[in-house]
This record gives sequence, structure tokens and C-alpha cells, in this order.
Amino acid sequence: MLRVVLRRCALLCLTLLAVPAHSADSPYDLFQAEACQAVNSLLLYRGEGLQEKYSQRLREDLQQLANQMAALPASTPALAQKHAELDRQLRLGLTFGPNEDDMPWSYPEDLAASLRDVLLASVDASGGEAVTGLSSRIEYLTVQYLYRAYFGLFEILRERPDMYMGQNEQVLISSIEASLTDKTKNPELQDSKAQGRWKFLKVALSDMNTNDGGVMVGTRSGRAYAPLVVDRHARALTARIAQLQ
Repeated sequence: MLRVVLRRCALLCLTLLAVPAHSADSPYDLFQAEACQAVNSLLLYRGEGLQEKYSQRLREDLQQLANQMAALPASTPALAQKHAELDRQLRLGLTFGPNEDDMPWSYPEDLAASLRDVLLASVDASGGEAVTGLSSRIEYLTVQYLYRAYFGLFEILRERPDMYMGQNEQVLISSIEASLTDKTKNPELQDSKAQGRWKFLKVALSDMNTNDGGVMVGTRSGRAYAPLVVDRHARALTARIAQLQ
């Protein structure tokens, strides 16, 4: 009887080893995604009438970002500096009044630059490896969408089109979909809930009009932007990805 049990255990172990490993995001990828989520919380706070729930969510994001920063396998002085600057910029965004004129005209550009800087610094701290995270790509594209809805054009890192920070929806949507629908690398994300969230996000994000360089432009279809729903689905999807770590 004992031999039978041991044989079955051995077969079970071999079966588990044969299952392809999922492409879990690294701590650096999750740090990048959290940085983008913090920016999105500020955008929702400003864009939805300074609601306290988004102010509180931003503070929670900043605490989570600090925790992730402290838990990174390795850091650099540059990353610490850029993280501190992003934290400062986001907290500054909470101090402006409700009117458009209460916010300095340069603030959206300064915030975007600060986010790009911290993302690049985290890539450097990872040894150049944290450039293909699924959660970071989803949240970075969500930043671009929420910027379009509330602030205007988000300036991507155009001098680095080889990195996701230098890509817009025309590139990112196809790369995200390729990862999300890869049954070998991401078998845990093939359920109807995860794929349903991406289906909605793909439609909404594809409707973003980044070809038009105007500050405030509508969607390609003429439909209204849906930042609240896009943010909700993106957060839920990236939370699922974080669980795979």
C-alpha cells in the first residue's frame, strides 16, 4: 500500500513539473505597475471632482509603492531619487484647487516626466530585464487613456520605441493581447473573467486617439471616454497577474 502511495506521489510531482511555468511579473514589473496606478489615482482625483475616496486611494497606492520599493531585490540611488520625486509630484497634485486654473499648466507634463523617469530607473535597477511586464504594460497604457480623458496628451518616451515606455496603444495592445492569450505562458489567465476584462479594455483603449497631437481630443468613434470603467478593469486584471508571482 505504501509503495502505491509513493508511486502516485511521484507521478503527481512529475505532472506538476511538466506544467509550463507562467510568465509571472517580476517585483520590478509590479513596482512599475504600482507607480502607474498611483498616477491613475491622481488623475481620477482631479478628473472626478476631488473626491476623497480617490485621494485616499492615492495615499494607499503611495504606501504600497514605498513597500514595493523597499522589497526590491536591488535598488540604486537613481531609483530612490526618482521614486521620491514621483511621490512628491503626486502629493503636490492633491493640493491644487478644483478649477482648471488652480493647477499649473506645466503640471501634467511634469507628472508624466516623473513617471517615465521612475520607470526607466527601475529598469536600470533590474539590470535591464524589467521591460516586458504584463501588468506594467497594461497600467502604462491605462495612464495614457486616463490622461487623454482628463489632462490631454501623455508624452511617451518616443526616443525609445523598443521599450514599452515609448509605445502607445498601436503597439501595446497587440503585445498585451499576445501575452494574455498565450495559453502556454499564462494558462491561469485564460478564464472568462480575465479574458472578458481584456476584451472590454481592448475596445476602449483602441478607441483612444493618440494620433491627434491636440491637447484635448475625443475618441476615434466619437463615444465618450470611460476612465472609471477602464481603470477598474485594468486594476482587477493586474491584481490577478500580481497573484501569479
